[in-house]
Amino acid sequence: MQGIFFALLAAICNSLIGVFSSVLISQGLSSGEIAFWRCLIAFILIALLYLYKYGLVDLLMINKKELFRYIILAFFGLNVMYLGETMAISYINISLVSFLLYASGILTIILSFIYFKEQITIIKICCIISVFLGISIIFMNNIAFNGNVIGLFLAISAGIGYSLYIFFNKKWKIISDLKTLCYLFLFGSIFLGIPLLSNNIQLSLSIYNLPYMLLLVFVPTIGGFYCTNKAISMTKISNVQLVEMSEPFIVTILGILCLKQMPTTYEFIGGVFISLGLIFIIKNEV
Repeated sequence: MQGIFFALLAAICNSLIGVFSSVLISQGLSSGEIAFWRCLIAFILIALLYLYKYGLVDLLMINKKELFRYIILAFFGLNVMYLGETMAISYINISLVSFLLYASGILTIILSFIYFKEQITIIKICCIISVFLGISIIFMNNIAFNGNVIGLFLAISAGIGYSLYIFFNKKWKIISDLKTLCYLFLFGSIFLGIPLLSNNIQLSLSIYNLPYMLLLVFVPTIGGFYCTNKAISMTKISNVQLVEMSEPFIVTILGILCLKQMPTTYEFIGGVFISLGLIFIIKNEV
């Protein structure tokens, strides 16, 4: 149950991404810049903490295989996920982004069955069916609206990136510690910084934006990633992905309270089907 607890804690932390990102977008920051700054600031803070506790020599003690794995994890878990999620928020409601991101994580469950030989139970089959029904209802409702299709695909691509991050993290048995976070955020900053530099985008982060950016860094970025990594090391990756689907519940409430973003009837129905998957898996684990 410790793994389930950390997965739920990760969902709580991640639920605040949409709120803080929406505020920063309204203040004039681009999606790419938000993703870059949250990653770079997280790297700087964790690197300073690591250097203070263990020193530079220990930080640099890493072999080529570990380095390669951190690069792959950063690409899928930070570059693809962060950029896709933040850009999707510009097109569709944060609750819809959250539902589609975690619903796309059905890929993790499929990979866990194939690669890790995790048991295929009736409950997990019901969960997969329920999630696919939810995605279908939400997608068909939004496909006719201008701009929404872009947001849908961005959110789904972010979910696929996150699924691959979880899969490779479990496959390589990555340890959840400060060094791991340090290298992940280092390479994530590089991936996210390249498009900004190549397009000569002027960075506009200021003291006015900083409080929300720091909240975005500390809670969902550092806290969310740490809890996710801990959960992966303690339980099945299919359980991690399914439990983190609880995030849309929290995001929907935050979207209503903080951003006045009311879900449509079809989004609500689709969300119910997706959320049923979470209920199935938690009932199976308790």
